[in-house]
Amino acid sequence: MPETLDFRRLFDATLSPLLVLTPDFTIVEVNRAYLTATGTERAIVGRPIFEVFPDNPDDPTADGVANLRRSLETVVATGRTDTMPLQRYDIPTGEAGGFDEKYWSPVNAPVLDADGRVTHVIHRVEDVTEFVHVRRVGREQQRVAAEAQMRAEGMEIDLFVRAREIREVNDQLRHANAELDAAGRRLREEQQAKDRFIATLSHELRNPLAAATAATELLALDMPDGHPALSVLERQLGTLVRMSNDLLDGTRALTGRLELVRERVDVRSVVESACADIRGLFGHESRELDVGLPAAPVVVDATGCGWRRC
Repeated sequence: MPETLDFRRLFDATLSPLLVLTPDFTIVEVNRAYLTATGTERAIVGRPIFEVFPDNPDDPTADGVANLRRSLETVVATGRTDTMPLQRYDIPTGEAGGFDEKYWSPVNAPVLDADGRVTHVIHRVEDVTEFVHVRRVGREQQRVAAEAQMRAEGMEIDLFVRAREIREVNDQLRHANAELDAAGRRLREEQQAKDRFIATLSHELRNPLAAATAATELLALDMPDGHPALSVLERQLGTLVRMSNDLLDGTRALTGRLELVRERVDVRSVVESACADIRGLFGHESRELDVGLPAAPVVVDATGCGWRRC
């Protein structure tokens, strides 16, 4: 004859935490795995489950009691097994007001009599707290990694935008430099045209001035006694000739064809020439121009303008 099984010992040795309840949810039996998982003792037998395991009063979102009651009532009403979703249900620590954060995966199964009435409910749970914590850490790491990725992408976008702005600024600078180069070329062309015009003008002036100077010399020959207007004419023609030469020298200076020639000059002649040009003004205004010059020549080294062919 086979040995009769001791179902109480089998129940107590079951690895899954098990709790047997009456239809009014009073604890009538518990195995060692359940006592170990919940940190309780066999003294809980005979007490209502929700008295032994109330909600954590420090957690305003606690819904363990309500969800478990709803599942147990469903089993009693329908006589069918009810599998609950993962549930946070904190367990009292035994200290005054202390609770441990716990997560469970509960299954509630009915025990039926011969007439199909529910006589007991087997409440089986698995402690998944460590798994939830690992997932929470993993989600936190994923969140940190996602934030780092977002920051990296933001920095990449910012660098791309800055690089594009720099390219646009460089394009603007190149465009501005091109415009400046074009403006510089136009200015140089205009300057060269002006220099050519001045050079042409100075050359063209030399011909009529040479003719006027020759005519003045002929008048001086025909008027040996001289005439006041003739001396003024000679001086003014000399001034025009110098101005024409200055214009020509200016264009030569710009083209690099001007060179300075040192020569000895009597300063008295320079002063006399300048005074002769303005003496007539003093006579009209009843004023006298008194100029005193030394009897001896005052000779200095001066530079005049010459030119060389290039």
